[in-house]
Amino acid sequence: MQINRLNEWIKVEVQKKSPTLSKIIAQTIDDNPEKSNWQKTTDLKAAANMLVFLQGNHIENSPQLQDKVAEIKNQNDTICSQIQANERRMKELDEHIKQSENYFMYRNIHDKNKHLEGWVRDDY
Repeated sequence: MQINRLNEWIKVEVQKKSPTLSKIIAQTIDDNPEKSNWQKTTDLKAAANMLVFLQGNHIENSPQLQDKVAEIKNQNDTICSQIQANERRMKELDEHIKQSENYFMYRNIHDKNKHLEGWVRDDY
């Protein structure tokens, strides 16, 4: 997952005494002549999104960013486990629905034949 990779990258960068967040954003939008205009535009949009995220979460340094990413990762893990539990429950409910459809389909046949005695009822 991207969140896991981002979390690992931040841990490594914080340990290496990485550059400030402003330098990281500046590296993203560096004016490399080998980049196409499309890539430059994409990098600029990514840098703008990073800046909006950092400002919106009042993040000013790498440890704060690491804490925020860890918080997001925990939220993501919680949501994923809830989704998995809900998917399992939905499969159970689908099976119950199929069984109820069978019950309603064959209920009339059962009611019609329940008074029969002998081999006909035994085969039923």
